[in-house]
Amino acid sequence: MKQNKALVVTIIFISFLMLISCSQKFPLPTSKEVGLLVIAVKATNETKHNFAYKYALDHLPETSVEIRILPSTTGKYVMIGDFPVGKYWISGIKSMPVHSGTSIPLSFGKGRAINGDSFEIRPNQVTLLNSRFVVLKKKLTDSRSKQYWKFEKLDEITKSGLIRRLKELENSERWTFPE
Repeated sequence: MKQNKALVVTIIFISFLMLISCSQKFPLPTSKEVGLLVIAVKATNETKHNFAYKYALDHLPETSVEIRILPSTTGKYVMIGDFPVGKYWISGIKSMPVHSGTSIPLSFGKGRAINGDSFEIRPNQVTLLNSRFVVLKKKLTDSRSKQYWKFEKLDEITKSGLIRRLKELENSERWTFPE
């Protein structure tokens, strides 16, 4: 009986995630002093298990906005709305376990330093980060796997394709896009 309930809960959760990923839309701008950051994501999972880690990107100067990435093989990008207008750069990354309960950062204090991208948020404009966040969950043995991440430069073909897909989303007409 408990297994049936767990199966039903799992099916409902997966259906909910599919609905969210299929019906993504732009958030509405909340003021003229904010923009939207989009980060392309490429996630590959060579195992039958979910991704074990999620990521938080540190940026300078610091703001109250958090940049969070939860890898998914169906998600091709992450949108972070209400980003204050200004110039920033990605200064580090933290990885945290994905599980219910409290998340404990695997790297304490500031995240692992990276040679990060700089980006500028303009009022009511979509900013596409020049790098793609790549995550790979690799099977090591039948019972062990390891999750890797890196940033790679976003090529022009991928960038233009992503912008084209973003422009098709609901509420995209409320934002300006880079040329």
